[in-house]
Amino acid sequence: MSSNPPPILEQFRAFLRRNHYALTTEKNYIDWVNRFIRYHAGQRKDWKHPSAMGAIEVEAYLNDLVMRWNVSASTQKQALCALALFYKNVIANDLSDQLTMLPASLKTELLQHRSIDPRSKIERRHKGGNAVISPIDIAA
Repeated sequence: MSSNPPPILEQFRAFLRRNHYALTTEKNYIDWVNRFIRYHAGQRKDWKHPSAMGAIEVEAYLNDLVMRWNVSASTQKQALCALALFYKNVIANDLSDQLTMLPASLKTELLQHRSIDPRSKIERRHKGGNAVISPIDIAA
């Protein structure tokens, strides 16, 4: 009998099943985490374990989904939910208070006015300070 823990995606799958997530949700969330890992492996040409990554890498991936892949706000929200759940329950790193990212709803304005800093727009929307973007903000 091996004492090695199961691969990280299998740990996430087991968590989702234990908590009675729908099979389609399980498949989609596993796909999002797999894409996230592969995205960062492609950026550096080597594999980095998700526990060695955090909010900065998640934020970069979610922003890239909007800017390069042109995803909708609901797609970005689904990816965010999958990664937040994965990090909170498998990696034991709650990212909810660490993420500031580009909501997909701001993309059109950014493309029209390339000089706009998305973070300043977010901060104005949230009445100053370092805004924390939640899934609700993304869908707004």
